[in-house]
Amino acid sequence: MRMQTQPTFVGGEKPPRRTHDRSADLGKRGMPAAVQGGDDGLGGHHRGHPPHAVKEGAGRLAVGAARDGGDAHDHDASSAKHSPNRLTLRKDGAMPVQVTVVDHPVAQEALTNLRDQDTSNQMFRAEMRRLSLVVVAEATRQIPTRARKVTTPLATTDGVSLASRPVLVPILRAGLGMLPAAMELLPDADIAVVGVQRDEETHAPSEYVAKLPHNLSGRTCVVLDPMLATGGSLAHGCKILVDRGASGPIYVACVLAAPEGIKHLESTGMHLHVVTASIDSHLNERAFIVPGLGDAGDRQFG
Repeated sequence: MRMQTQPTFVGGEKPPRRTHDRSADLGKRGMPAAVQGGDDGLGGHHRGHPPHAVKEGAGRLAVGAARDGGDAHDHDASSAKHSPNRLTLRKDGAMPVQVTVVDHPVAQEALTNLRDQDTSNQMFRAEMRRLSLVVVAEATRQIPTRARKVTTPLATTDGVSLASRPVLVPILRAGLGMLPAAMELLPDADIAVVGVQRDEETHAPSEYVAKLPHNLSGRTCVVLDPMLATGGSLAHGCKILVDRGASGPIYVACVLAAPEGIKHLESTGMHLHVVTASIDSHLNERAFIVPGLGDAGDRQFG
């Protein structure tokens, strides 16, 4: 089986097309096919840097995590609305998880500062906000819009409005650090909160608060969670949204993701689109992302 990742570029020159035969990589460290190791830098040879194929310029790499061996689903930069037909069902009937790695120099500098163990709590919060602006902007690239007319001081012209009021859902507590940037980009959004904590021994998630609308049908949900590690807490939070009518795709804005977490999200069958600044190497024995940046909650709030 031959699989390819198809980079989608937003600005910058497109480097020569590169392919990689993943047939020898299937099953490596239990990763989903879309993030296995190889020359594209996702998985085994990846060390917290964007894939080489999209290193230059301000672009993004879209990866479709379907197990049926289909090509990755990339989205044209001119798309103003999400089209459900752009994603195909897996053979088991579930929707694939789509992953977008943001490749932008501002995002990568902010991520580097977040990784630095000498970054102060104050600077960490500032860099989290800066990186979140880029990640959330990319995560909301395809939310539905409707046409409207607007009158400038000189003429009447065409414009757009968001088709519905989005719902921002930070996963407590670390997700609160991404909320100010998300609110700047979506000032009319409703704010919901989901509190999910991870057992330090079993790493199993447990919910301790969920304050959100009872009916999310037809609403665009943007989940904010800096660290996609095991994926248990994030999957639990997204399941709450699905149970209240969220149809998807549910957009998930992350700072870092681990291959193990992506694989877990894929196993849930939920229709998710994850946007992250990096897919790191692996989880350690304490379920921390490596190389990672430490505990995002502790580094923000002490």
